[in-house]
Amino acid sequence: MRIFNSIIGTLATTHSMQSSQRAIAKALERLSTGKRVNSPSDDSAAYSTGVNLQAQARGMANFVRSLNSSKGMLETADVALQSQKEIVHKMRDLTHQASNSALSAGERQSIQTQLASLMDEFKSITNSTEFNGHRLLDGSFGGFNLNSGSGQGIRFDLPSSTMDDVFQSVNGSGLFSLRSTRTLAVQPQDTRVGDFNGDGFQDMVVSSASGVNQVLFNNGQGGFGQSVTFAGGSEAQIQVADVNGDGLDDIISSTATDQIGVYISDGSNGFTLQSTFALPAAGLPYDISVGDFDEDGDVDLVFADSSSFAVYLGSGTGTFTATTSYASSSARAVEVGDFNQDGHLDFVGANFSTNTITTYTGDGTGLFTAASTYTASGGITELAVGDFNDDGTIRRSGFCSNRESNIYSY
Repeated sequence: MRIFNSIIGTLATTHSMQSSQRAIAKALERLSTGKRVNSPSDDSAAYSTGVNLQAQARGMANFVRSLNSSKGMLETADVALQSQKEIVHKMRDLTHQASNSALSAGERQSIQTQLASLMDEFKSITNSTEFNGHRLLDGSFGGFNLNSGSGQGIRFDLPSSTMDDVFQSVNGSGLFSLRSTRTLAVQPQDTRVGDFNGDGFQDMVVSSASGVNQVLFNNGQGGFGQSVTFAGGSEAQIQVADVNGDGLDDIISSTATDQIGVYISDGSNGFTLQSTFALPAAGLPYDISVGDFDEDGDVDLVFADSSSFAVYLGSGTGTFTATTSYASSSARAVEVGDFNQDGHLDFVGANFSTNTITTYTGDGTGLFTAASTYTASGGITELAVGDFNDDGTIRRSGFCSNRESNIYSY
């Protein structure tokens, strides 16, 4: 009996020691791993949750590594797109310069050459931007996904920046909708547009039969906000051009004393009468056009002055000097263009009483020669010029008075 009791005591002691050893081992395991749950036996629910969290953590670690790997590719594409954006801005500036009717044919050709060079550079960036052998901007790459491993991720798309995709011709419906209305302080006689304050928006100047000119400044939202008025001639014709080369459009109009006035924009919605001069017929012109006739880089003027077409050469400071006038029995309208494609600006004039249109070819010095005359009927009151048959040659069109309402194209 004593032996049996001794064995029972020994077994109990051994079991107690083993339990203590297991407890010590578990405590050491927890100390070494820093985790309370190291196996399902510790806590099956907590262990399952921990395994899922570890899987998500590994997925996120892989996601971060993939994201860092993709960063270089995205930076490459970003640099290329920024370069193309700068090119587009330069092209936009050049097209704005080209809209100035005072430019000579040589200056327009220079702008066209610059545009062609910029387009070649844009195309080169598209074709040469690569990362690990993959072209990024020509539309072939498409996009890619970065998955975090938990069913979530990020999608990156790289759209095509080829010439055909970026420089698209958008055809409208040919219809117009009323965007805004504005009550004028004057009864309109003639209207022109220009950027008078240098904010990049097209403003408007309106002359009136009462001798007041009103300038309305574009608010950049399709309407016009602030406006200013200044005295002018009654039933005045007006024209807009940067006559002093400061980057701001100025106004050429008649004054209250029936002279031609040059109004210089100050860039702050104000205008200063820079100079005045009288036309040969000592009256108001029927029409005014601008161009660089002597090819010195300064704006020049030609007037339909009832009895003549009068040419005035600009100094680049807002003053003008009369050169030559070309007799007409009833000069009514005038437009400028390079009609014979010799690189020099010409002008075409409408003679109301004789129902004729006469072309005067320029020699690049400010002098002109009557070249050809075309006959219409009904009294020509307006002219427009453009390449109407898309053959690269500017044509002349004469718009007749309401007595016949015909249009003639030459």
